[in-house]
Amino acid sequence: MSHNTDDRKPSHVGLKNAPHVPARDLLIEHFRNFDQFPASALLPELIVVQFGDWQSALRCHPGYKARDTVQALIRLKTLLVQSVTDMHQHYDTLQERERARQCAGNLERERASDLVLKELIAFTALGSALVATARRHKSSRPEIADEIEKSMQAFFAPPISHFVKCLRTNHQHIRVHPTNWEILVKFGPSGGITARFYMEKDEILQTGEDWDKEALGFLEQREKLDPYEIAAEYLRVAITFVDEIAKLNNETPSAAVEHLSAVERQHDGWSARQQFKAMLQPFQKRTDFDPYSYLPKFFSEDEIRIIYSFPNGSKAQVDQMILIKDRWGMCDSELREMFYRFFRATSEK
Repeated sequence: MSHNTDDRKPSHVGLKNAPHVPARDLLIEHFRNFDQFPASALLPELIVVQFGDWQSALRCHPGYKARDTVQALIRLKTLLVQSVTDMHQHYDTLQERERARQCAGNLERERASDLVLKELIAFTALGSALVATARRHKSSRPEIADEIEKSMQAFFAPPISHFVKCLRTNHQHIRVHPTNWEILVKFGPSGGITARFYMEKDEILQTGEDWDKEALGFLEQREKLDPYEIAAEYLRVAITFVDEIAKLNNETPSAAVEHLSAVERQHDGWSARQQFKAMLQPFQKRTDFDPYSYLPKFFSEDEIRIIYSFPNGSKAQVDQMILIKDRWGMCDSELREMFYRFFRATSEK
């Protein structure tokens, strides 16, 4: 992978001759230069870098924040959906008990309302995390910062976004604790039952102080507020917002993220190569086992059919095995020769 590196420092030469610099710092500098990985000068250091140090160095890669924040936005969207689903499930549970005439009266209904309120509080916290993460992502993608800002403005435009933000702010300051719930149970003509919990607008305004103009406008249009309806309306806006951010990243991929992904693939392949060499070394001269008996553990039935279309013990057959598994081309000539000896492939046959 090639990148325009005119504005970056030149690659270090002879980094392994600088013992006073920790291996982790060498990796970080290597990442910041967008160098091809792994550089020969870094191979000795890679051997001594522990897994935790590798992950710590990887988090310093220029592309890590951009990729991590967009993935966090997608996870938060999933959690918001789950929160709304759970809230609706509490309604469904109460409705089923009412229908079966198993409800224990007001105590059971109050318990269900507490669960809904708890879910609403968690939902507003997720909404706050979504906003904070979106701002972090914007700072990590300066090349599309203007487009992200436009998406954020569209996200903040609906009054529901302001209401959920203010609701969270008031709850953080221990101001919103609804005590006057209305639980409405409607019995339909065909035996259907609808159970809903409502918070009263006046009580919310009395217990909260930080309400901006848009949030007050949202409250003025309602006398009662159904937590589920609030969450569902906000969720639609949030899903649109996250999907737009993901689309922006797909249409304008980050060179840093692409380099990070390449580094991770190459590191995984490099690590696997070292592991296979260590595993195959004791078997290089042994002939008291059948390597073909292990194929079903590592290959699917279709892959095994392809493998056996080549003569057993042929280099072509071993090459086919490597081709199937080594998608990133990490098998070097030394490892390939070790596989030849492992399968006793001495000729092309």
